[in-house]
Amino acid sequence: MFLAVVLGTVAGVFLIFGGVKIFEDRFATRFPEFKINDLVIDQEEYEYAVRHMRHKTVRYFMDSYQVDVNELSWEKEVHGEIPAEKLMDLAIEYLMEQKNVYLFAAQNGYIQSAAGADIRNRMEEENKRRKQKKENGEIVYGLLEFSYESYLTYEMDSFEKRYCADQDTTKEEYDSLLQKKYQELDVSVDKAVLYDFTAQLSV
Repeated sequence: MFLAVVLGTVAGVFLIFGGVKIFEDRFATRFPEFKINDLVIDQEEYEYAVRHMRHKTVRYFMDSYQVDVNELSWEKEVHGEIPAEKLMDLAIEYLMEQKNVYLFAAQNGYIQSAAGADIRNRMEEENKRRKQKKENGEIVYGLLEFSYESYLTYEMDSFEKRYCADQDTTKEEYDSLLQKKYQELDVSVDKAVLYDFTAQLSV
């Protein structure tokens, strides 16, 4: 599918950089208004995107510049690039790819909302439903409980399968259509403020 959600852990990277603290009151810089088209991106899903792209960012600087991970600082320039800025850009790109799929699903009536809070609510309801089925002795197919990451994969896979079935089209055509829509996305955010916020996540 268009957006590959990579399963796995980046716990080792968290240890190197001290982890991500998501308690809002510790931030000197507040999360700025952030929209993709007219869809508001909330702080929780942005922080998730940052955590998700952290390992990719570290790997980028290690592979591109042979930087020792123990010497990498988020706000120290490395050959003209700043790790925190790279992380921010990758997180934005990740959210654009994800929301592109969700906005298209909403456009086709598969979901009512592509907002992060509504995705989390649907996940919680699905987890409750699966737990109840297990307690009732019914068969539960797939995971008994979704993480946010696995639920995104679950929903996006379902959108792809439903669209291909409804339109009698192929995965390749679906991906091509999403790619065209991705190019039309409009991102609205103060990147200077978002950079400061992103840098704080690594303190």
